[in-house]
Amino acid sequence: MRKIGICLTILVCLILLNPFQPQLRAKMSVFSPQDMIRISDYIVVGEIKKDVTTKIRNTDITAIHKEVTILIKSVLKGEMARKEVVLKRDFRTNIMHTGGIDYNFPKKGTKVMILLRNYESSGISLTSVNSICVIKKGKVQLYDGLGFGNNEPNDYEKVYQSFYDIRKREIYGETYKPLSMNPEYIIVIKKQTPNKVLVSKVLRGEQANQIVNDINKSHKLIVTKSCDPSNDSFDVVVHYNKKELKDRTFTAFNCLGTIDQARGIMIYPGISFIKFDTLFKH
Repeated sequence: MRKIGICLTILVCLILLNPFQPQLRAKMSVFSPQDMIRISDYIVVGEIKKDVTTKIRNTDITAIHKEVTILIKSVLKGEMARKEVVLKRDFRTNIMHTGGIDYNFPKKGTKVMILLRNYESSGISLTSVNSICVIKKGKVQLYDGLGFGNNEPNDYEKVYQSFYDIRKREIYGETYKPLSMNPEYIIVIKKQTPNKVLVSKVLRGEQANQIVNDINKSHKLIVTKSCDPSNDSFDVVVHYNKKELKDRTFTAFNCLGTIDQARGIMIYPGISFIKFDTLFKH
């Protein structure tokens, strides 16, 4: 029993002393599919050009250095002038890793869609888990995807597919199709992170049409840095009494931009968060 206790103590010390631990905990934050799209600074489509793994040995550490080069074909979100991006990551082999993003990429020549963030400390890297997708015949498939909470891998694929399809059409000139006026009603739901409903209100008539106008003016994909996903939000459900018009759901945050849940993208400038905040104070 004493030996077991000593072993456990050593194991805990190794984990706590891991210099990469803060970075791993940060990058293992769990985000919904919609949040993954929203918090990514760049989303690119490209091809795996190079995937190199090398071993680093010295008197202090033993590590594996991963360096993946992606040839960029198109940029779906963000402004990136470079023709390729190089993702780098070091893994200590003499210390147990308890989390972090897996840097396993598909083979050279594979067409991919990659979600990226520009971290202050480490530069451009994968947004989080479920940031690597393979594209085959126009279909977006997660590469080594994982499920979290109520979201299974196919939930991420559905949102990513919608985003990919819409951005392709927008890039090649398809115009935005506005919402129809005069919905039967609009439900506005005030929520608190992660998914707690605080209060809701039903809007009709002129109030509902004003919301529709705000949405229809916001057909441009936002390319600036997104706000923190921990902020409170408002879900906006637009309902029609006509069978040919499906319900649409949007999410407004305390920053510029509103998520179109059906399309999986953030539109700009979006619905006024202040307007909703005022609405619930009366």
